[in-house]
Amino acid sequence: MRTVDIKEKLVNLAESQMPAAPAIRPATLRRAKRRRAAVAAATSFAVVVAGLGVWAGVDSFSRSRPVPPAAQQGRFETFPLAGREASDLAASGSVAWAAAGETVFRLGDTPATFEIEEPVVDVAADPRGAWVASMRDDDRCDGSLDVLIDCATATRISATGGLERSIPVPRAGGGLAIGNGVVWIGGRTEVVRLNPPDDPFIAPLRDVTRVVDVVTMPGMVFVLAEASGNRADRVLIALEDHRGSEIRRVPLPGALGIAQGLGSLWAWGSRDEVGVLQIEPSSLSTLRIIPLATAREPGAPIVVSSLAFSGTTVYAAALFADEGHVYTVDVTSGDVTGTIAAVAAPVAAAAGTESVWLLHAEPARAARMTIPDPWAAHAPVVSGEMQNVPQRPGLSTPRISWVDRFERAGDELTITFLGGMYPCGMLDHVELWRDGDTVKVLVVVGTRPAPDGNFACKSVGRSRTTVVQLPADWRSLAVDDASRR
Repeated sequence: MRTVDIKEKLVNLAESQMPAAPAIRPATLRRAKRRRAAVAAATSFAVVVAGLGVWAGVDSFSRSRPVPPAAQQGRFETFPLAGREASDLAASGSVAWAAAGETVFRLGDTPATFEIEEPVVDVAADPRGAWVASMRDDDRCDGSLDVLIDCATATRISATGGLERSIPVPRAGGGLAIGNGVVWIGGRTEVVRLNPPDDPFIAPLRDVTRVVDVVTMPGMVFVLAEASGNRADRVLIALEDHRGSEIRRVPLPGALGIAQGLGSLWAWGSRDEVGVLQIEPSSLSTLRIIPLATAREPGAPIVVSSLAFSGTTVYAAALFADEGHVYTVDVTSGDVTGTIAAVAAPVAAAAGTESVWLLHAEPARAARMTIPDPWAAHAPVVSGEMQNVPQRPGLSTPRISWVDRFERAGDELTITFLGGMYPCGMLDHVELWRDGDTVKVLVVVGTRPAPDGNFACKSVGRSRTTVVQLPADWRSLAVDDASRR
């Protein structure tokens, strides 16, 4: 009688259950920044392995092991990465990129590893691959800009699996972002603009002592910086995305990081009411504070480390009482819809097409959870749609649109907004929240490119309408366009 190798059968079963790789499509991109401060209070970590006992990861670029199937919505499947200290995570489409020490791991469809000469501090991703910023451990790199030589390097890794180029930059560690084919890297008191094959362009920032984070949106770059070496004196700076000229700045005391997603700019930090700030990108005005918790145990504050976005959901990775949690927020209402346990304190989070990823440090581990693909629920698009336009969360390049007028009939609110010519300016989603005696309305539009990616957006706007339901107890409240704040 033939002896059955149980371990072999379990491995084969795990591999056969791996989901088929979806086609890479434009999706909300998110660069998750490392947050060492968020895990300073963590005292222990437990390695959670898939029930089948299949350890995932990669030994080298040439010999890889499969990443296990993602756990279904509501639970993360955790697997180890080689190395001790993880630093950053990014995702695009069905692929995630994680950094631990001098190694970058490509996770998802075709796992691989890439060795970088210096410790990687930041990662950003787009459909074409990833950029990573690495920083040499040298005391000179804390000095003035004019004495720095090759302290940091920006490296491009293609989606197909190759180190395309490395570009020396003066400094790194203050954030990394990709937008409109341009890469921005945060230094100490400056941001560096890369537009290969051009030489790096350095844009100094006035009256700052340290750059904390950098994100991009179409036409603009946003920088979180310290103005006096004190976290209470942090500021949010908006720059134009060509030469880095400052447009405006606002105080953002206590902020730990910034992110962009679902058409808005976001920030998080230490506040009396733990939550995240939603910010209007053009004016840098605060739209609302979405609370994650209103009560905390003494000595056990909630510390948010990173945000990820998909459809109309914000995933807030946080540390609470030495335990990792991911809060899910429905942006259409601002309600916290759930709390998902993480194996330990997450240092970064990122969302791809059908997965939310977490990164844990010391030892380096990644975690993955399956989420619904917001594109799958979209109704067929009619090019002439003008009235009662449906919401289609998950469109590319979401942006806030101004509202022309409101019409009320009982609990129904008809919103007339400015959209673009098809296929641009389609309705992504509508956000409603109560602010005192006012209902705030935010309309977000986006695009859905042709399958081959070839399409042109005309700048001519079109008037469109959509209908949303108001809660019955909001009938007496005035309605206001939140984008005009």
